[in-house]
Amino acid sequence: MINETLKKDFYDSIINEFKSVKYNMKELPNEKKDPFDFYDVRDLFLIYVNWRKRFIGRGSREVFYSNELKEKLSKTKKLKKIVSKLEYKFKNYENLTPFLTKEIVNSPHKPNKSKEEFEKLSESKRKKEMLVKRDKDLLLNFFNIHHLHLEPNYSNKATKGITFTAKEGNKRGEDLLYIKIYKDKVYFIDINKHNLYDKEILKTFQKNWEYLLEESHVTPTKHISIFPPLDKPY
Repeated sequence: MINETLKKDFYDSIINEFKSVKYNMKELPNEKKDPFDFYDVRDLFLIYVNWRKRFIGRGSREVFYSNELKEKLSKTKKLKKIVSKLEYKFKNYENLTPFLTKEIVNSPHKPNKSKEEFEKLSESKRKKEMLVKRDKDLLLNFFNIHHLHLEPNYSNKATKGITFTAKEGNKRGEDLLYIKIYKDKVYFIDINKHNLYDKEILKTFQKNWEYLLEESHVTPTKHISIFPPLDKPY
């Protein structure tokens, strides 16, 4: 009874939040009945946490720069201006959602299998099925490393209620700022292209703040979990 109540609560919560970003419910499996009725409670929770984890809550955070990023920014005033703006936002409780990937509203959850196909999979294959899709960010899921888009302007068209940053018109550039949030601090690691499992990002973080990896029991060669705990509640 408790399990069914919990499942219903998670189900209602997920559906309501997906609807809040105008998510196309037809993309969910078995949409004519209950879209998540064939997931167990744990899987429902992972779907929800995986999505919410991609957001960054407002706060007043101390900002730290890696040596590599400092050197890079000293050579480009354009990127330095945008990164400085992000630093200000992190320190002053400002909204960072416009700098996130558009997939947070376009792909809260992307099932590849039908209900029948999913139920036939082994537990290990179910995990794999839920991993590599547009609704997953491997650096975030493995190492709690977010990426922010670095564009000087905002889009001329809102995406499901959110006006994301844009290079020109509604298009985004390739430059991303990789960061790690830890308690009331945020670490600006480096600027790189869109590679969601870039080992250079991990090496740079390790070189500058190895003690944080030790505190988290994480190294670039050791995956802690597909879905590690949240650093901060949203």
